[in-house]
Amino acid sequence: MSVDFKETRALLLRRHAAVFAPDGTAQQPDACMQLFDIDLAKLGYALSQRLRARLQTLDSALLSAMQEHIWETLAAQLGGNRQHTPLFRRFPNNIPSNTEALWMDRVLTHFMQAPDQPCLHCARTGTTHVLKPCRHVVCDVCFDGSNYSACPICKRHADRDSPFFLPDPGYKQKAAAHAPLKLFDLGASMDDAAQVLVRALCARKQAMSPVDTDDFKTLAGEYRLRLLAWIPEQIPVRENIALLFGTLLKHCEPAAVLAAAAAHIGTATDVIRLVAVYSGADPSLQGQVVYRQVPIAKARGMARFKTLFTPGSYWNKQASLPLPVTIKRFKMAKLGRPLRRALLALLESFHPDSLTEDMLRHRAYWVWLGEFLHPHEYHKRYPKVAFAFGVVRKKGPDGTPGPQFETFYAGLEKAVMRKDAVAMVALLRQRPGELARRFDHALRVADGDSAASSAVLAAFTSCAPQFATPVLLTLLALLPTRLHAGETRIYWPKGSVATGFMAPDQRPPCRGRRWTRQWPWSSASCWRAFQASRPWASA
Repeated sequence: MSVDFKETRALLLRRHAAVFAPDGTAQQPDACMQLFDIDLAKLGYALSQRLRARLQTLDSALLSAMQEHIWETLAAQLGGNRQHTPLFRRFPNNIPSNTEALWMDRVLTHFMQAPDQPCLHCARTGTTHVLKPCRHVVCDVCFDGSNYSACPICKRHADRDSPFFLPDPGYKQKAAAHAPLKLFDLGASMDDAAQVLVRALCARKQAMSPVDTDDFKTLAGEYRLRLLAWIPEQIPVRENIALLFGTLLKHCEPAAVLAAAAAHIGTATDVIRLVAVYSGADPSLQGQVVYRQVPIAKARGMARFKTLFTPGSYWNKQASLPLPVTIKRFKMAKLGRPLRRALLALLESFHPDSLTEDMLRHRAYWVWLGEFLHPHEYHKRYPKVAFAFGVVRKKGPDGTPGPQFETFYAGLEKAVMRKDAVAMVALLRQRPGELARRFDHALRVADGDSAASSAVLAAFTSCAPQFATPVLLTLLALLPTRLHAGETRIYWPKGSVATGFMAPDQRPPCRGRRWTRQWPWSSASCWRAFQASRPWASA
């Protein structure tokens, strides 16, 4: 059997029950296939007729390699390559009904039972045995040695020659019920099957499971640049984009990979995810939690730990306290000069303001990555990237203070403080989702200015087709309630939806002649905007 695409053949066998075998010229006897049928039946599989006919045309060496590959793949998937022995020999019969009492007996035996001493539970002498290699002392009266196959205390394998383990003459193993066999067939084209699988994985709208992730990496690692022709135009999940191109970077030229990735990567965060996958880290950028020892004197000053230092507390007697710390970095893989230049060129293609602001969202990661990218070596070729790293690092390469930069939200808050609704709307037009969420706020900022109110309403109407469906439906339910003054307002902190804060609602109601003519506040107007942006809603 050819070693090319061995992992791909294995995953297509597991996922699609398809075997890709070449057409040979030999004719093997039926006895060779009958023995293979018996082995496959133990795993619950059977060959189709055309797959059997194709395998019989292979020569002896190739047929043996093919059979071994099929057996190892299916056995590993089903756990057939491991021996599974239940703790209770008569499972599912004779299982202790009172598991709480069994747990208490196990705990007491583990900590207090001693050899050559009366049993803690039945007080009998001469009934205890020391098991090897765990060294637990068990009583053959309190624990039925004829029903256990391992140590009843730690559930690990023990020497079955111990007198504790007794034979069970009355136990007869039931014959296993014959389940219907799963049929696997001859595959037509391995490349076509791999292409279908790649497209299906790229089209996922949720994070992939560990098995899917490993299969995705296998396909990218074996097909390499050929995989680029199979990638769909849209990949919904950002982590999947990083997983695909980050794996290809390990096996292909950086320029070719990043040229194809440019159509799918639109932010600096996508780039840091790509580098994380290339380095073998998780593209979700959740950080790694580690515990560090903090001196007790410093920990006493932290409000969240004050309850630990009550009089007589255990922690008052310790020198330090282990505290969880989230580290925003990962072990970086070697970044060659061609790869560094390709990454810097990709970052340079982004809008400078968006690039800098997106890097500030994950500042700790970019400070860490900057130590390996060396962006100021190419500050003349990539000035926007050098500027962004200067803002992120808060200093230049010579130690001088970094350049000043105003983020989107900083400019927005300045416009709010100036009561400048027109400038506020000009910024919000850049992000339609933020405009929808701040629509009520923008109207309150424009209160008393008919020109500013008209600008807010015009911006809302023009951007409505770009609003997400959940946002439109939320506005449809919320806006009519703003016609009257509310009593209580609830604030939901970001990332903590289970904890809300209540306060009196001091917002003035949105009503008056200046808005009744053109505002999109009524349910009918909101519904018309929703239908205009979502044609399927009119059906």
